[in-house]
Amino acid sequence: MNAAQWLAILVIGNVLANTGRPDWVIPAAIAIIGLHFLPLGKLFANPAHYITGAALLLLALAYPRFAPAGPADPVGCLGAGLILLSSALWAVTVNPAPRADAARRSAASSG
Repeated sequence: MNAAQWLAILVIGNVLANTGRPDWVIPAAIAIIGLHFLPLGKLFANPAHYITGAALLLLALAYPRFAPAGPADPVGCLGAGLILLSSALWAVTVNPAPRADAARRSAASSG
């Protein structure tokens, strides 16, 4: 699934760059990464991935319209980084249950 995400970023990034829209590569990449989180919510039984994915999609759609430099504004990268950092911090501090469940499943399947 991760390979498909990066392939989509590569293809769409090249299409945007070659059609005179290179400033839209970052918002497109943020949107693809956000879309990538949606099936992970079901795959890992972790509803927080839905929130992360939705936040990234909202950022990708909103910041190009409101940021002073449009889609080329670095606030998009900052926003994506803060969303992903918040998601990771939440996963390891507030909600360790999915990690513990995954460890139990792994131990059960290897034994």
